[in-house]
Amino acid sequence: MELAFLAALQHLPPRQRAVLIFRDVLDRQVEETAMLMDMSVAACNSALQRARHTLRERLPQRRVDWTAGDHGRQERDIVRRYIAAAEREDVSMMAGLLSVDVLVTMPPNPVWFDGRDALLKQLGRIFDSTSPGYFGRWRHLPVGANRQAAVAGYVQRPGTSVFRAQMVDVLRIESGQIVEITTFEAHLVTAFGLPLTLPAEHLGNTTPMTDLPGGRPTL
Repeated sequence: MELAFLAALQHLPPRQRAVLIFRDVLDRQVEETAMLMDMSVAACNSALQRARHTLRERLPQRRVDWTAGDHGRQERDIVRRYIAAAEREDVSMMAGLLSVDVLVTMPPNPVWFDGRDALLKQLGRIFDSTSPGYFGRWRHLPVGANRQAAVAGYVQRPGTSVFRAQMVDVLRIESGQIVEITTFEAHLVTAFGLPLTLPAEHLGNTTPMTDLPGGRPTL
């Protein structure tokens, strides 16, 4: 499934999301879906119609617009600066990369941050070594997914000796700013041919996206 579709699913209520997946992804018949969901056929059809309407509002009209296109020089520079800001734990530097209305989603979890201020507040806790919400030291590797820029993030928790995969951030970049971040779960780093752990001495070198193993998978 395309990343844009996965992200859009997070805007659906749980029942509508389940019906849509059964009907449009798994291609189940309406009667079977209604039975599995303990719904009437009419209610099932109604939920599907509402879900499809929401997706039409959330997804670009043309599938070619679902992705941001090939990586250009400006986009690669933004990815490098994004990595530098995270590894330096520099909230101000990160702020300069984000659009005011940046949206962060974390499928399949129903968690999101709407707007730059909300995201920076969260990053302030994550990056502050004196905060109870402090994660630890970060290292990142640039990758790509669905023709979009992406970064595999690893964190070394306090008291540990290795960097463990934490997430894959897929970045949508428009007009020189990050307008959307879709954060996927840590195990997906293996889809890029990357390990689940890095040695503590890893320096987070910004390997060119085209040189990384695994290419640009569809998550």
